[in-house]
Amino acid sequence: MWRISSAKNFAETVVQALIEEGVDNFFIVAGGGVMFVHEAIRSSQANFTCFHHEQSAAMAAEAYARVSGKLGVVCVTSGPGASNLTTGVAGAFLDSVPLIVIAGQSKTTEVVTESMSAGVRQVGTFELPIVKMLSPITKLSLQASIDSNPKDMVSRLISAAKLGRPGPVYLEIPIDVQNHICDFSTGHVSDRLKGQTKFELATGETRLRLLDELTESLQSSSRPLVIAGHGVRASGLGGRFMGVIEKLGLPVVTTQLAKDLLPFDHDRYVGHVGIRGDRAGNWAVQTADFVFCLGTSLQTQTTGFDPKQFAPYATKVVIDFEESVSRKGLNIQDVVYHNVSLDIAISTLEQVVYNPTEASIDWARLCQRHKTEKAVEHEPHDVSTQELNIYEFIFSLSGAANPNATILTDAGLCFYAMGQAFKLKQGQKYIVSGGLGSMGYALPAAIGASIANLGPVIAVTGDGSLQMNIQELATASLLHRDIALFVINNGGYASIRNTQSSFFEGKHIGSSQESGVSFPDWQVISSAYGLKYKKIDDRKTLSKSVIESLQMEGPRLIEVICQQNQAIFPYVASSRNKFGELVSDPLNPMSPLGSYQVDELILN
Repeated sequence: MWRISSAKNFAETVVQALIEEGVDNFFIVAGGGVMFVHEAIRSSQANFTCFHHEQSAAMAAEAYARVSGKLGVVCVTSGPGASNLTTGVAGAFLDSVPLIVIAGQSKTTEVVTESMSAGVRQVGTFELPIVKMLSPITKLSLQASIDSNPKDMVSRLISAAKLGRPGPVYLEIPIDVQNHICDFSTGHVSDRLKGQTKFELATGETRLRLLDELTESLQSSSRPLVIAGHGVRASGLGGRFMGVIEKLGLPVVTTQLAKDLLPFDHDRYVGHVGIRGDRAGNWAVQTADFVFCLGTSLQTQTTGFDPKQFAPYATKVVIDFEESVSRKGLNIQDVVYHNVSLDIAISTLEQVVYNPTEASIDWARLCQRHKTEKAVEHEPHDVSTQELNIYEFIFSLSGAANPNATILTDAGLCFYAMGQAFKLKQGQKYIVSGGLGSMGYALPAAIGASIANLGPVIAVTGDGSLQMNIQELATASLLHRDIALFVINNGGYASIRNTQSSFFEGKHIGSSQESGVSFPDWQVISSAYGLKYKKIDDRKTLSKSVIESLQMEGPRLIEVICQQNQAIFPYVASSRNKFGELVSDPLNPMSPLGSYQVDELILN
């Protein structure tokens, strides 16, 4: 039987240290394997939110961190509780979100060690080697022991989460260590804590070289462009970035994850780049003669499937702090600057003396003209059916959304269509699962965002995605926050269905009721979870219904009846060659071509 001591135990010290470091919200799923940490949280002055699934708790903590700018902390039990975290932790890792993950473990005497015979899979109850499992997707992954200094561990974990490119860290606390009465004034850091990553910033010589490179390249180019990624927002430098862009007058294209760096109507914003980007953004990238890449790892979703075709006319200067670009071996013409932080990069850009030429001024105007003339609303979206086209819904939602709202989307169709069609206003935040594209992300992330208390939350999810974490409707109902959850009812997994139709002659599996999956009555589901419900299914009253939905109070589920055969326009087409290999078009011109033929701009 566990002895409950009146003195501070390890768990209490860890929680207190986190609070002293500014943590004021914990995201938990209750469990016996971490009971002493949860009791320490309950008895502290911090807030906590309880979830029904560990994946959801991690996603909520991640979204909370992105919206609030504070650390997200998730705390769950051992075994399956810890393994359930994997998807949420992976998303935070790929999207550079500082997250502290705490989980329990069996007693230290009941954990598999390297000294045991090969083939021993488990000793303690619910024991799993979570430290090893999470190591590849965390910046630091540790197991506490009775000789660990809890305050030192917390300090080093927070440093690792924030240092350099942010990301999640993991602390595993065996159940006997949690209740161990610790004297942290004499404790020491165990060998498990050695090897913290250190970063060497660029030398003064490198900074001068970058300044010369930017000054010369900008002045000599006639079609300069900045590609800005999520790293700019994650580093907290969004305001300074906007200031220097306005000062220099440079056109900006963002990645999908950095959509909210500039409002849509900003005269420097052009669009966003990628295989599901927009025409103006992709056109600008593919016709630019100089591209400065900031805060982006240039992943495939951004560059297209053939990097050789990415910005083919441009000299590219890439800020690659942790070599996440150069180590990929991308076959692109580039000048890469390593060990240059975004702070240094933007500071250098602020020092650039740039006098735009007549050609570059005309280029900036042309980018803005294309943003208007090639806007997504001009695409051949089908509005002939009784069911709504998702784009017309998004246009209405975009126009009606509150300027201080946080907007979240799920994976698949919602991810692509919202990325293309939602026009952000100044002050709005836009949150997506970028690198991982997790289905089921929007609902728990919306809950996490709502806890930041920065305005109303709008989440757009699919009827398939919501099924992944539907249990958190109970959490939303209990918390009673201002969350408008729009559920796109298109009869299943529309994005998967589109892919199957394109490559397998319309033959489907697991993407609709006819092909093996079914979906509930959302009005009944709303009632069961105690949520307000509204249905939007009439084109004539669409705008009015969207406004009414946003004006409702508390958590509500709004079902939007949309086309089952929804097309994504525009898109970068892929096809199979005679060898069965997938071959993709360049980013521009996008399909369908229609009246958008190769542009009139003459390239030298």
